[in-house]
Amino acid sequence: SWAQELLESQGKSLKLLATPWSPPAWMKTNGQMDHSSKPCLRKEVHRTWAKYMSRWITAVQRKRVPIWAITVQNEPGNNATWEGCLMTPQEEAEFLGTHLGPVLQEEHPNVLVFAYDHNKDHVYWWANVTYSHPLASKYVDGIAFHWYSGDSFDDIKRIHKEIPQALLLASEATYERWRWHKGSSVATGDWSFGEGYAHDIIGDLNAGSIGWIDWNLLLDETGGPNHVNNVCDAAMIADMQKGELYFHPQYYFIGHFSKFIPPGSVHLQTNVFPAYSYRGQQRNYGICTWEDGLQVTSFLRPDGFIATVVLNCGDVPIKFKLRAGHRAAEASIPAHAIQTYLFEETGASPLRPHSVGSPSLATGFVGVNLGGWLLLEDWMWEKEMRGQQIPDEHTLVKRYGGPHDPRAVAMIQAHRETFVTETDIDRLRDFGVSHVRVPVGYWLVDYDPADGFIDGTERYLYRLLRWLQVRGMRCVIDLHALPGAQVTGQSFTGKKSNKAYFFLDEAQHKRGRRAMVRIAKLILGYEKDPSTAGVVMGFELVNEPGWDYWRKENGVKQLYDEMVPVLRRYLPANRFVLLLNFMESPRYEGSEYLASRRTKDPTNWNNVIYDAHTYHAFGDDDKHPGPKYEAKRGGIDACKTCCRDNLVLDPMVQLQVPIVIGEYSLNTGFAGNPDFYDDFLRSQLSLWATTQGVIGSFFWNFRILRNPGGWFKEMSLLELVQPEGPIAPVSRMDLSRRCPDEDLSLCPVYDPREVRWTTECQWRTTTSTTTTGTSTTISTSTETETTTTETITTISLTSTSSARPTSTASETTTTETGPKAGRGEHRHRDGLKHMPGFGDMVPLANPETTTTETRPKAGKARGEHGQRDGLKHMPGFG
Repeated sequence: SWAQELLESQGKSLKLLATPWSPPAWMKTNGQMDHSSKPCLRKEVHRTWAKYMSRWITAVQRKRVPIWAITVQNEPGNNATWEGCLMTPQEEAEFLGTHLGPVLQEEHPNVLVFAYDHNKDHVYWWANVTYSHPLASKYVDGIAFHWYSGDSFDDIKRIHKEIPQALLLASEATYERWRWHKGSSVATGDWSFGEGYAHDIIGDLNAGSIGWIDWNLLLDETGGPNHVNNVCDAAMIADMQKGELYFHPQYYFIGHFSKFIPPGSVHLQTNVFPAYSYRGQQRNYGICTWEDGLQVTSFLRPDGFIATVVLNCGDVPIKFKLRAGHRAAEASIPAHAIQTYLFEETGASPLRPHSVGSPSLATGFVGVNLGGWLLLEDWMWEKEMRGQQIPDEHTLVKRYGGPHDPRAVAMIQAHRETFVTETDIDRLRDFGVSHVRVPVGYWLVDYDPADGFIDGTERYLYRLLRWLQVRGMRCVIDLHALPGAQVTGQSFTGKKSNKAYFFLDEAQHKRGRRAMVRIAKLILGYEKDPSTAGVVMGFELVNEPGWDYWRKENGVKQLYDEMVPVLRRYLPANRFVLLLNFMESPRYEGSEYLASRRTKDPTNWNNVIYDAHTYHAFGDDDKHPGPKYEAKRGGIDACKTCCRDNLVLDPMVQLQVPIVIGEYSLNTGFAGNPDFYDDFLRSQLSLWATTQGVIGSFFWNFRILRNPGGWFKEMSLLELVQPEGPIAPVSRMDLSRRCPDEDLSLCPVYDPREVRWTTECQWRTTTSTTTTGTSTTISTSTETETTTTETITTISLTSTSSARPTSTASETTTTETGPKAGRGEHRHRDGLKHMPGFGDMVPLANPETTTTETRPKAGKARGEHGQRDGLKHMPGFG
């Protein structure tokens, strides 16, 4: 349960494959656990043995141990000296079809069943018997296999081609200790074992396997414990006498797959030209030499990146060209080394959809704010704040005794723990949300208890990013509160102030700028962590800064001028957007400013986005609410949305300035109704989707902690969407044109330069003709180069026609390359460096390379392996 809780805190889950080695002795014909007679089981116990297995699953699941799948019998053809139970393919199929399958279908229908679980030399025969059995074929989910008879990759491919419904799983592999080469020891292990593991993993994955399971996570210095002295090697060895933990080469080779190919990745067909692989006689398992040539496997990850793992077991380096579509990069791999290349599927753009199936940028993403979580606002938490006349987070903490008081710490931590949950993220995703905006305070990265806040917000942000990655969602981090406050009288600054001291106090100003740089570095750390890479698409420098300070010394304009180039040193434009908020009306000065900067300095200002907040309840309240103030069919807010708001955005459109709607809601200053909610949201989303230059929108907010029946339901998305509310998923909305339910010919005529958020809107009673300005979409260009190179090996990613998802089972048996994350350490993983690309192929990182020249040193049990001794970082693309 400890492992399960740890993984859950990281947005992951533990999946276990269970395999029986021997029934109880009284069930067997030989009367003992070891060895096996033929047949193994007594005739009268078949049903009993099936029920026994099912009850075992029930028992361990009560202990929160999640059984993902089982095999029918471990190595059914092996009468070994240890525990076993011999079965023929026909006997196993009969037992599965008549007894085990029906029992599990009744009692554990979600547990998968794998047949065989023995060596690859007989896997094709066994699979055909199982899947041709009239009863067993109804219950079997796949075929598991071991590596001890050699490669046999062609047999796995045959099953994958002829029985495509069968899940294929490499369920066991290890080396016996006697196979160590001269010079190997408990401290060092054997380098060739890492190569052999990688060779088999690549071969199995390319043949159709959904995962690969190592035999042992950890053994002692003797290669045991083992009661028949069948001692083996393992990726990690614990010297129980010395109290030391050793990391063998297998550990680092496995990491190139477990670290860079997360569960949910899709296999890509990858070809090597000229093709060369071993064609000799059948050889022992785990052998990899120069005769195997350059070995490669590639996967499309859930975050939209492609991971390509390259293996060279030869004695000389190999130069090669990595090709994906029209893109290519020259590279090389040292002798006896493994590399992983990570790059975007469709080139370098922070605005790309995060995963297959994400909304197209042609219509913009649908996002939501996670406000009131890591930064509190009084009106969003009625019971604890506004209802108690507490105006801000600083006062709330003070009310509970201050940042050192256990009561305050417990209260804030409980809120952070429960306000945003994985279930919430699933509901948002199911509704159609693909992006989230996360408001944070400066104390996220610059904590000082004298400020009066509670530390520890980063751990929750990190957890959220892990949740988002496995769901293919993206995130913008929004610096919502700056030291001293960036605007007067607002709860969202953390501590309400009658002056915007961030702009007035030099020390506060410097501190805020320092926090921006620290957040940029934090984002880089997330990019280097495989569990969060690709999630953060951008950073918003400041939320709703006072427009009165636009042109003043140390004001908003000066802040943007100076900080955008600074932040671009860490967050390059080809990977990250920067959001700038302009609290102006009309929206001309900020639009012209941003357009000018983008023209004069495209290197720093490309993908800098204008963040517009568009509320109907703030600044343009309806003066005479009544029945006519509805979202459609003559309603005032329908008129504003469909006729006025597009003109408010028109200055950015005309200047080709990219736009994000950072905040909007359904709040109009009066209580709504179910029809109003559904119509109003659909109208606003259709406006964002059809306005050229709008890359997406963030609804405010995902949840409001309001009193039952109180205000602000119109801003609490989870209360508004089905099944709790009336609003159907985005996929069922027609967003192809602006306000499809309205007659736009009845819109009033405006002078675009005079339209403000306070401008009222009344539908016309007769049709008029209006002319609107033209708009253009954002386009990006990429530089190309022509190069002349020597003839080298080419790795070509040709198609996804054979695409298949990997299983979460791979997560159960592999460990991450690199340091374990201590408090905050995950954001300082050195070794992944951002490099310019070749053509438009821009990799996220240099290839991660493990070579014999950088053989890992032996580490203490306390974890010296965290120094990454075994990884050499090689020149990459470009």
